[in-house]
Amino acid sequence: MYSHKMFVSAVIHLISLVSQGMALILGTPMFWLMFWLLAVALAMCTLFTLQMRFRIKIETSGNPAQVTDVTALFYWRVLFGRARSRLM
Repeated sequence: MYSHKMFVSAVIHLISLVSQGMALILGTPMFWLMFWLLAVALAMCTLFTLQMRFRIKIETSGNPAQVTDVTALFYWRVLFGRARSRLM
């Protein structure tokens, strides 16, 4: 029969093996390259999605401010937020 101590020691041994393997994986330059590529791709997809939603919102509201360049307005709002008029 298996005892509780044997189970705990097996789990601790498995955790140590996994952590050693993760240390090997995290130490490779290829892992970090893929990590940053994935992070940049996720950020670009998020930014593109938000830009499209902003454009759709302006089109559905009828463009009351007569905005000519929606993309520039979106990126100004991303950079300075809604408080851009309070900065000056």
